[in-house]
Amino acid sequence: MAQVSVLGLGAMGSTLARTLLERGHDVTVWNRSDSERTGALEAAGARRAASPAAAASAAPLVLMCVTDYPAAEEVLAAPGVLGALAGRTLVQLTNGNEEQVHSQLATVRAAGARMLAGGILGYPRHIGRRETVIMYAGDAEVFAEHEATLAGLAGAQRYLGEDPGPPNAVYVAAFGFYFAALAGFLEAAALAESRGVPPAEFAAAMPGMAALLLDHIDDAARRIETGDFAGDQATVDVHLVGSERRRRTLEDAGLQALMTGAFVGYCRQAQEAGDGGEDIAALFKRIAVRPDA
Repeated sequence: MAQVSVLGLGAMGSTLARTLLERGHDVTVWNRSDSERTGALEAAGARRAASPAAAASAAPLVLMCVTDYPAAEEVLAAPGVLGALAGRTLVQLTNGNEEQVHSQLATVRAAGARMLAGGILGYPRHIGRRETVIMYAGDAEVFAEHEATLAGLAGAQRYLGEDPGPPNAVYVAAFGFYFAALAGFLEAAALAESRGVPPAEFAAAMPGMAALLLDHIDDAARRIETGDFAGDQATVDVHLVGSERRRRTLEDAGLQALMTGAFVGYCRQAQEAGDGGEDIAALFKRIAVRPDA
């Protein structure tokens, strides 16, 4: 059993705390304002701290999950918090950009504490599952020390090195991919529903498409790394024809087609650059072009 404090009891933070309690850990919680979640966690066995400093001093492992990094900085700036963290480990699970993460890491280290920067690839409902991923960066010895406790929150957790910069980029990019794919599904589901196919029935047909997408991701990554954009499977030109047809179908149904339109735009850029006969992965060359290049 580990002693853990959780600062921030929104939907994600309260789920982290509840999951730790379910794993048998000794949990102290603090939230900026009292809420039903705080009371529910107390009823489940957690201790309520009167201040963030009290919560930080209650356990050697302190998890923070608040709205954003400015909010996290406010918590750290509260009376006594940095002093209470000295000699302890802060696992920062709040979303921030690379500059914010590096700055906070320096602040925490200067206070005599250690820090892991984490990125949760999921929603509260995914916490505690064996397939859930939380990415961590920071001191390798710190991760090894707390790895078993943290594994209870995400069974597929990953340590990605000392520098939080690359993992932060992976986190941001991963959700960029996720939300583009989600928007594509919602766009497609709207079209299917307009033709009388219920969203749940349409979703049931998606595992095959998801498998196809994963296969294509592997192929695209190989092509990008090797520079092999041979159009032996389906060219940009072929994809453009099909995508323009899908966009017209959506628009004819009175639906928005922003995601399909974006893909059409990328295809046209590649075609105009002379890459129409190459594999669709050649779109990467257009996307990766810097505006000042």
